[in-house]
Amino acid sequence: MSKLPLLSAREFFKVLNKFGFEKIRQEGSHVFCRHTDGRTTVVPNHPGEKLDRGLLNKIVKKDIGISREEFMKYLWQNQVFSISFNQKIWREICILYAGFNTKRQKPERIGKYCFLS
Repeated sequence: MSKLPLLSAREFFKVLNKFGFEKIRQEGSHVFCRHTDGRTTVVPNHPGEKLDRGLLNKIVKKDIGISREEFMKYLWQNQVFSISFNQKIWREICILYAGFNTKRQKPERIGKYCFLS
């Protein structure tokens, strides 16, 4: 199981939007989001800083209610993030979520995205 990526609050709000959460209000640097079915979460919005993996894990598992693997698959399929993974994690994500790579092709990085050559 790979580590969750470090995402900025802005990138994470895009993900929350796709899962049906909307920004309700903001108090200081904390943004309150609510889903149409009543689930809520609070996300700190500090410009220039990334959200900690522990907080992301808590929000993904408890508040959104999906597994880490589903979350990573969603990030990969929609290319939400603009971050640099270390090589091992990046390669693992490419192999797992790019069609399960049955031909053992070498993943190739072009900019911030991963392609199989």
